[in-house]
Amino acid sequence: MEDRTFKVGQEFPDVKAFRNAIKEAAIAQHFELRIIKSDLIRYFAKCATEGCPWRIRAKDTAYFLLIVSK
Repeated sequence: MEDRTFKVGQEFPDVKAFRNAIKEAAIAQHFELRIIKSDLIRYFAKCATEGCPWRIRAKDTAYFLLIVSK
């Protein structure tokens, strides 16, 4: 994945593709990812470092729609 910037409304073909993109972003940006919630319909993760503002939320619709919250 070249562009590791996520945008509100960004779509992924499936949950696996989304999770892989998140893992790649964490590796590329050198932060540890803490998964808060991950099930069949929602995903919430954040940076594991205290004080780090990086967070991401997503929910499954007919496609996996990414919803980024800051």
